[in-house]
Amino acid sequence: MTTTGKAGEYVHRLDGHAAGTPDRIDRAANASILLPHNAPVISEQEARSTAEELVRAMSSEPDVPPLAIMGVEEHPECWVFFYQTVRYIETGSIMDGVAGNAPILVERTTGQPHWTGTARSISYYLTEYANGRHTCELCRSSGATM
Repeated sequence: MTTTGKAGEYVHRLDGHAAGTPDRIDRAANASILLPHNAPVISEQEARSTAEELVRAMSSEPDVPPLAIMGVEEHPECWVFFYQTVRYIETGSIMDGVAGNAPILVERTTGQPHWTGTARSISYYLTEYANGRHTCELCRSSGATM
């Protein structure tokens, strides 16, 4: 089921239950991975700022239209941010959208961002990440290891 959250954010409700706020999903009850009790955790706003920084950098490239975060999924180990063109968010018209916009995963414990992909479902990329098999350009450039 898809619902609209604040400021036009689209939220994909996977379990059909209401989350704490309309613009995020709390999937802790469905999680197979739990963070250690004493693990440092960044806030959703800190994670969003990281994702927005990447989206702003992409928007500054030639021939790339202005982009913005349009949704977020909360997972026990990370947040996943979805983005699209500002025009698409305003109109909802597929003609105003872009393709190939891989969601951004931001780790809860480190704030490290990761590109996911577009060839498979987000659950595939989350499983790869959780099992330490995820690598992306951001991982390689920062020296991050899983």
